[in-house]
Amino acid sequence: GAAYLGLGDLEKARTKFSWLRRRFPRNANVCLNLGIVEMDSGRYRLAAAYFRQALAIQPAHQNALQLLTAAERAIRRRPLQE
Repeated sequence: GAAYLGLGDLEKARTKFSWLRRRFPRNANVCLNLGIVEMDSGRYRLAAAYFRQALAIQPAHQNALQLLTAAERAIRRRPLQE
């Protein structure tokens, strides 16, 4: 998934990370990466939900906390977007 994300292929990254999420539902980094895919897609509410899931699994996950803050900021700037 990370390779596709690095290449900017968000659909393939989303597919791979979604598969990993089903296989490893308690992996905070998988949730984090799904959030990143959604942030890059402009889907800030969904991204925030994934970052919250990562934090529920691993409350001290600094990347998830920082990205949740960024997603919430984007939601406030664009309240009518997805």
